[in-house]
Amino acid sequence: MKRTGIILAALLILAGCAPRQEEGAGRAPVTVKVEKISDVSATSTVSYVGTAEAARSAVVSAPNSGRLVSLEVSRGDKVSAGQELARIESQTVRSTLQMAEATLAQARDGHDRAMQVYSSGSIPEVQMVEINTKLSQAEAAAEAARKALDDCTLRAPFDGYVAEVMASESVQIDMFEPVVRIMDISDIIIRFPVPESEINSLYVGQEITVDVAATGSGALKGRILSKGVSASPLSHSYDCTASLDAGPGRLMPGMVCEVHLVRDGAPGAIVPASIVQTGTDGRYLWTVEDGVVSKTPVTVGGYSGRGVIITEGLAEGDLVIVEGYQKVSGGMKVSIDEQ
Repeated sequence: MKRTGIILAALLILAGCAPRQEEGAGRAPVTVKVEKISDVSATSTVSYVGTAEAARSAVVSAPNSGRLVSLEVSRGDKVSAGQELARIESQTVRSTLQMAEATLAQARDGHDRAMQVYSSGSIPEVQMVEINTKLSQAEAAAEAARKALDDCTLRAPFDGYVAEVMASESVQIDMFEPVVRIMDISDIIIRFPVPESEINSLYVGQEITVDVAATGSGALKGRILSKGVSASPLSHSYDCTASLDAGPGRLMPGMVCEVHLVRDGAPGAIVPASIVQTGTDGRYLWTVEDGVVSKTPVTVGGYSGRGVIITEGLAEGDLVIVEGYQKVSGGMKVSIDEQ
């Protein structure tokens, strides 16, 4: 019995000393999809959402208060420069003109009488100068009153289209009240906001491409026309505008578009934003080499329309896990999905 116990103890000791099979041996490797880093260049493409606008737009307002007796246009009408849009009847303007013309007639009559006496030497030079001054003032006042009456006829400032009619016929309107808005859509600009972190990388004259889904006409080429110098207090972005090299074609004011431009910067690779992980030591990606997963620390340098710009940590030819990264860890063997 004692000998049997000794034999069992020896067998247990030998079993404990036997080499264990590697943990997880025989388990099928995780299948992942990878993306090969093929371009670590010094440029990146960035995109912004913009809106098409008419290059020229003007609101025609009432120069004086009065009644809108005539409205000659409707929304969408094509107009020519100088064309009558509306007419205002202002009793104040007419009364002012009548008074100015009466004063002018009186000043002219007084001037003619004074000239007859002045030629005989009965009026001194100083008095004649005063009479001439009063005549000039009366003429200027009458001219201003006539212009005020003429301004009561509202005219188009340039060729274009009626974008909006903001008043109704036969109603009383106040001075400076808007009546009609005119747009010149023969030339279109693109307005787009740029974040404060990126505004310094843009410059006037920089080439851009514009995609407008509504027109389906493909990319339009253009250049940055202006860049804002004051940020929006809410979005902390700067308003920029761009002009198009060719005509607007089917592009209309108000259409939403995407503005793309190539920005110079530090060398970097662009990867999907979703695969960048954040740990206690900073940001990292999962990469694969010879079928084994590695945790690769990276530095994010910014964002572009295609993803995140990695400025440090990746080299050309690296394989980055883009699908299945949630199921891997460092040192794990994986199978790459080639589809």
